[in-house]
Amino acid sequence: MKFVLGIDVGTHGVRILAYDLDSKKVVKRIKRDYFRENISHGHQEMDALDLKSTFFQCIHDLDFTEKDKVLALGITHQRGTIIPIDKELKPLAAAICDSDERAIAADEIEKYGITENEYYNITGCPLVSFNGMSKILWFMENERELFDSAYSWLSPQDYLISTLLNEVTTTHGSILRNGYYNIAERKAADNIFGQKTPNFIRLKSRGLGEKLGIIKPWNDMPRWLEGAYVVSVPGDQPCGLIGSGAANKGDIAMNLGTTFVLSLLSEKYFLGNKKITNEILPGGYYAPEFGSGAGGQFMDWVARLLYGTTDLDSGWQELDDIAQTIPPGSHDLHIIPLLWQVTSPNIQGGIKRISSIHTKAHIVRAAYEGLAYEAKISLETIEEAGNTSDIRVYGGMSRLSGFLQILSSVTNKKIIVSKEGEASALGAALVSAVAVHSFDNIIEASKSRQDKVANIIRPNAMEVDYYERGFKKYKGERA
Repeated sequence: MKFVLGIDVGTHGVRILAYDLDSKKVVKRIKRDYFRENISHGHQEMDALDLKSTFFQCIHDLDFTEKDKVLALGITHQRGTIIPIDKELKPLAAAICDSDERAIAADEIEKYGITENEYYNITGCPLVSFNGMSKILWFMENERELFDSAYSWLSPQDYLISTLLNEVTTTHGSILRNGYYNIAERKAADNIFGQKTPNFIRLKSRGLGEKLGIIKPWNDMPRWLEGAYVVSVPGDQPCGLIGSGAANKGDIAMNLGTTFVLSLLSEKYFLGNKKITNEILPGGYYAPEFGSGAGGQFMDWVARLLYGTTDLDSGWQELDDIAQTIPPGSHDLHIIPLLWQVTSPNIQGGIKRISSIHTKAHIVRAAYEGLAYEAKISLETIEEAGNTSDIRVYGGMSRLSGFLQILSSVTNKKIIVSKEGEASALGAALVSAVAVHSFDNIIEASKSRQDKVANIIRPNAMEVDYYERGFKKYKGERA
């Protein structure tokens, strides 16, 4: 049998899907978590070598037979994390995670000879703390010795690609999120800061959908991986768009993971809203995306608050069930579910109007409603980039039907639940399948997933008007 692998090096661990090229089905799944350390408030790191070892453990866990053959693999990642490396690919420090706040402020970019608006117009990527460049420039100013020692700053995606190819390799999807990609010319912005442009920005970078090379053997490499190509694939959100079947005009892909992010397929980039990130897809397509910072991380906080742990297993379904026993509005309990205000820096999360009548069921319901309102704010933002129809969801909270019903009623959209929860890994596999000619292009590959649906949820007509009024009130309190 012949396969491609889709690999998502996510916020908390590695996910691998093995996709059978003949049956067009996912036939194997591997998952291993790794450790991220909260050094202090605003400082979050992880061991790059732990990331690499977890990745290789997952590869060996696949356990194919001697008759099986992997033709190609693609690695995706959220890419807000950066790893300083030397020419031999040795990490010079811990990986600086996406949520680490060591970053220059947007208005500080002017000292590099460019304004915030000029920077955004070139890169299509807002200069927020998630942006790799804002972190890299912080290290240039505050830890100069480390900065001068670094040959390059790689995303985990490119770090693992480079390890497999045994040479430093950067890809367009990663340098976009690292903040030095020219969105109009679809190439590295190699002179973005004039004479102040760091040397690593001028390193050669490879386009999406390309076969980057054949994996270099290592001591105990499985025989079924010999001769496999490494393919350059997009980041996790655009890969999720492909894997969820949302490469259809008007469909929205919504990742219900750690943070909720919405994106759509587009034939052009969009610069009308300075908070929208313009991701790229193979074939010359774009994928504008936006998220307010709210997401599953807030429900993790709720779980820790109520139970002291997030390891609830079936307890998540129990929380979803009790939320449905509470009427819309949660008896006037309001929650603004923001723990990480990257794109909403002046908005404070909080719980308002709590009283003695409120129970844990009210807290869960109010958290759901706040998350749905935040999703609608993101929806209104992303709709500036194009007309929208249905929302295709995937990720952790896509399995919670009670939340999805609230989301559908608040947004007044049909919610289509992807059968494959690991849509980002699947998207990486589908781009790899295109590279080995199993599909003609990513549109065809994505359309192969459109009927692979776990559930369809429609707005509750009795609640739509109520939530529309509630949304206006929410935005007023949030401002």
